[in-house]
Amino acid sequence: MKLPPVLISLACLLSAASGQWSVPVPVPNASRSSKFVINPGDTLRVLWTSWRSSSDSFVAYSAWSLGDSWSAPESIGCTEEAGSIAAGLDGQGRLWFLWYDGLVLPGRDATGCVVAGVRERAGWRYLPHVLCGGGEMQSPVKLDIATDQGGQSWLGICEHHHEASGKQYNSARFGRLQGDTCTWPGFVMKGDTEPNQRWVYGPLLAPRPDSGMWSVCEVQSVQTGTEVYVHVLHGDTAALLHRFGYVLLDAVADSAGRLWVIYSDTLWRLWSATVGLDSTVEYRLIADRLPHYGKGVCACTDNEGWVWCTWAAEDGTVVVSWNRGGNWSQPEPVVGGGPYSTIMISDSRGRVYMFCGRGVWFGVHRMSRPGVEETPNADVPNVERAATVVSGVLFLPEAKGEERQATGVLLDALGRRVMELQPGSNDVSDLSPGVYFVRSEPSAVSREPSAVSVRKVIITR
Repeated sequence: MKLPPVLISLACLLSAASGQWSVPVPVPNASRSSKFVINPGDTLRVLWTSWRSSSDSFVAYSAWSLGDSWSAPESIGCTEEAGSIAAGLDGQGRLWFLWYDGLVLPGRDATGCVVAGVRERAGWRYLPHVLCGGGEMQSPVKLDIATDQGGQSWLGICEHHHEASGKQYNSARFGRLQGDTCTWPGFVMKGDTEPNQRWVYGPLLAPRPDSGMWSVCEVQSVQTGTEVYVHVLHGDTAALLHRFGYVLLDAVADSAGRLWVIYSDTLWRLWSATVGLDSTVEYRLIADRLPHYGKGVCACTDNEGWVWCTWAAEDGTVVVSWNRGGNWSQPEPVVGGGPYSTIMISDSRGRVYMFCGRGVWFGVHRMSRPGVEETPNADVPNVERAATVVSGVLFLPEAKGEERQATGVLLDALGRRVMELQPGSNDVSDLSPGVYFVRSEPSAVSREPSAVSVRKVIITR
């Protein structure tokens, strides 16, 4: 397939920046917004709404990957005014693409609707009324869809409200899909104009292993400033767990069900906050400089539970870092040419895809998984060069005096978790001979990155 000149230039720059990422492949759309979804069987789909010409309505489209190219677009449905898109799979494996139809202006009746296209074996079905405007429901400014571990699909919506007085505010609401319809049992958080003049943006949804749902919102208040709020959704209720940070950028759940919130602080440093099922929070610094005010920040988790995060660096290069449960890796350049909008997803084989858009969208994927020695971090000591040879028993030093007790994990040569290590003797006699790595770190949770050490061991019979 012949690439346009702009993508040939990007491909050359990409090869120079990193040999770990594929050559960019253009994405077939001319949209103002796009969503990417991995279907069962690792079918990769892109969904978008078109620009409206002088004589046509907006049209929602879908296309799927054919390897190094894309299929011809399929039309999903037409609408008068399109925006606030979301895409995802429900508990039956059906692909949903939702968008907002209509525009509610101050003084007008609420006539907008959330509409959808549903992809089944027979093809797409257009659903014109998932939720119609009226009452408190007016113009949504953001949508999200996620399915929990029990197969229940949830929707999140950020609504824009207009009061008779002319004042406006946003609220975060949640709903549950039942067949082809959605019920909306309540609000995650309500915004208001008095007395706090509070605006709520979100929610971002992520599944919990107990069939509930994580919900993350950004809240702007005249009294408290900007904060990130984490709720747990169960049934018809939303329970507040934590408030922290500054600007919400993204949120994902890992394979253990923990929530990873990506946010920036008041100094525009990039952070992750990992919320465990016991509600404890662990904070990790990703980057000490976020020069483009959150431009291009996106996160995803892969099939082994690694968390990936991408953002635009100081020079405009799109970089990526990954986390296996400790510190974040040193940023790896992916593509240059200025800050892009980015979307990251992963398939069942662990391949991580990154889609970058700035007028023209293109996609790349990482061609191999990072190894332990591929992830130096300024906050993590280098891997010891001299390997320790062990047979049968691996010893992890115990703390002495007032030192904090250390824990560890044994990783294989590809960085995959093999077993948890405890202070003292650990039986490794059942493991295959070969090269492994021991990563140890203090067990205490800290807001700042903890000191982590990595050493190489060779296990023999």
